Amino acid sequence: MVDASPVDEQPLQNGHPSFEQLMARVQDYGIVPEQYRAYADRRWGAGWKINPHGRAQAWNELERYGNDPQGYRDKIESEMQLASRGRTA
Repeated sequence: MVDASPVDEQPLQNGHPSFEQLMARVQDYGIVPEQYRAYADRRWGAGWKINPHGRAQAWNELERYGNDPQGYRDKIESEMQLASRGRTA
């Protein structure tokens, strides 16, 4: 499991993370924030970061990979490579 940063320790608002909490977790996983935002825009649509439900979906996916951050980085890298070739997974 990845160690929590101070931002992660703040309570979720109505069960949903703030954008800052989400991006802190992304950085804890060693993911480049710009790459993650591009991945998330593609996966959940451009409004994911302002929509509490969109952030919750992103958070839940991060949680699923909590024991395998490298696997999540690999997944994102693979998806972005496919996207750059005009394909989808």
